[in-house]
Amino acid sequence: MNTSMTAFAVGGMTCGGCARRVSEALAALPGVLKVAVALSAGRVEVETAAGFDPAAVVARLGAMGFSAQQSAP
Repeated sequence: MNTSMTAFAVGGMTCGGCARRVSEALAALPGVLKVAVALSAGRVEVETAAGFDPAAVVARLGAMGFSAQQSAP
């Protein structure tokens, strides 16, 4: 299976509960295979299937009240 890893800078994660919510919400997106949240760094890495649009991550996090933008891996 062809996969890719994409990193995002996420603003507004202030506690472990936030990190858990982010991880669960992103893992539920179709095409997301794995989510790694680094709370202290304000960073999320997402492994996805080929063809996944990273804008879906930004949109999901924005709908949850977090700011997010794709960043360098």
